[in-house]
Amino acid sequence: MDAFISRLKSLIGDNSVTSFARSIGVAQQTLDNYLRGRDPKASFVYRLCLELGVSADWLLGLSDDPRGHVPAVVEPPAVVEPPAVSPDAAVLRAEVDRLWSLVESQQRTIEALSKGAGAASARSSSAQGSGSPDAGRKVG
Repeated sequence: MDAFISRLKSLIGDNSVTSFARSIGVAQQTLDNYLRGRDPKASFVYRLCLELGVSADWLLGLSDDPRGHVPAVVEPPAVVEPPAVSPDAAVLRAEVDRLWSLVESQQRTIEALSKGAGAASARSSSAQGSGSPDAGRKVG
């Protein structure tokens, strides 16, 4: 923490605490608290680094280079449009079509089995109600 206070004082330089606080957009009381040893908030460290062009590592005493690890302004990468249909997309589409056909086939099989089971059940009930020798007989 001593390194932070020392470096903060060096940044203030010959300015008054009031004018320095105003120049970086914080309350004088906030700056006074940090100068008395209160742990700085990350947002304060971030603001100082941006406003004054120093690294957080230096400000917190982790580096001796005030400019160390200050990220350079980086231009965003150019947007690259993907190809309309890549070979991988065509392969994936074929696999999706194959799987969809399999699902449809299984649905037809399930429907056919359900109809068959329904018909068998109907035959069984009509056989019991039509005077079958087993009709009314208790099992067990």
